[in-house]
Amino acid sequence: MNGDPEHRVEHLKLVQGVISRMAGNSAQVKTWTVSLVTAVFVFAGLSDERDTLIGVAGFVPVLLFGAMDARYLHLERCYRSLYEAIVEGKPVKPFDLDYRPYAGSVGTVGSTAWSWSVAGFYLALSILLVVLLVILAY
Repeated sequence: MNGDPEHRVEHLKLVQGVISRMAGNSAQVKTWTVSLVTAVFVFAGLSDERDTLIGVAGFVPVLLFGAMDARYLHLERCYRSLYEAIVEGKPVKPFDLDYRPYAGSVGTVGSTAWSWSVAGFYLALSILLVVLLVILAY
């Protein structure tokens, strides 16, 4: 692997494609979350009854998609570590996409969930949902 620059470049392109897909998936999860939370707000506004269950339902996509987003970001970080290993010329099997040897260097999915790009986004949505619940309660 280390001796053939052409294979190394192709391997880097392959890993970069995976990184791009993970980043795209993360963005799409955020888009879906905003769409579903917006639908909850609209439904709560159009409803004749002030039912707090409507607001509580908004937490379901926030929790589920927040977990998915943290997983995508964690995988993206793992593949970035693989990418760096290839660039640095470390021994990596040609065209190998196994990220597991690099997972330990980027922390856990749980620690990734507390990064600003995940926790900041989903906590802000949660705060909005709490405000909606307070409004629905009164």
